[in-house]
Amino acid sequence: TDHGPPKTAKRSLNIDAAYLHVLGDLLQNLGVILAGAVIWAKPTWQVADPLVTLFFAGIVVKTTFGFVGQTVNILLEGAPANVDVTGLRTALRDVDGVGDVHDIHVWELTADKPVMSCHVLLKEGALLDEVLMRCQDVCADGFEIDHATIQVQSGRCRARTCCAEPTQGRPREDSLC
Repeated sequence: TDHGPPKTAKRSLNIDAAYLHVLGDLLQNLGVILAGAVIWAKPTWQVADPLVTLFFAGIVVKTTFGFVGQTVNILLEGAPANVDVTGLRTALRDVDGVGDVHDIHVWELTADKPVMSCHVLLKEGALLDEVLMRCQDVCADGFEIDHATIQVQSGRCRARTCCAEPTQGRPREDSLC
């Protein structure tokens, strides 16, 4: 059976930061050696040392901001940039047996490992286990979400979050409320 496209290897933010740190140390050492050679050859060019230091300080600051941004997004449980939440909602609604999808949340607890929770309302006659399995396949195969918590409801949803968009607070017209 076809299980969709092969999954890409997921990267660890910690490993990437450690790799960048080691690479930065190597390049900084080469810069210090180069500056030392310049100063040794031309003793009047003492400015080479602080210039190399400022250059590598700028590189460290620039590369650090990327990691800080990713880390803050994870700590605040922000939506990962590589997951199209609107596309995910549409794909789940297109699953055979699904009447509606709402209260969908996607976030990351660690780098490149998105998690998701949502409510799925079944169409009449749909089998819960089959719909749940298809929805989990959509999450894993199409959006690389391996941990999906899907609350399947066979009748009308009575919770306040089921019948309202998060920003408007009034019943949705396309909902099965």
